[in-house]
Amino acid sequence: MRDHFDHEARLMEEAGGRMCECHSREHRMLLELCDRANALGRYRWKMAQGLLRRDLPKLMREHINTMDQLIVLFINTHGEIGETCWPTA
Repeated sequence: MRDHFDHEARLMEEAGGRMCECHSREHRMLLELCDRANALGRYRWKMAQGLLRRDLPKLMREHINTMDQLIVLFINTHGEIGETCWPTA
């Protein structure tokens, strides 16, 4: 997932923008949830399973339906739509 997030950031840069802080913060939160599930999996596998089966899918759907849609819009309009949302200066 970390590689995907890095790739997404590179696509934004190539389109002439950058990730907004709220998008980057969500990426960090999703990665931290995975790290937490990994740590829990060593001792409390049912808790880890709950995070991965219940929490992660819900958070990923919300992220894709909101944050990633904005990224797609920015990239597909070659940055024209995002001049006010993602200032490059």
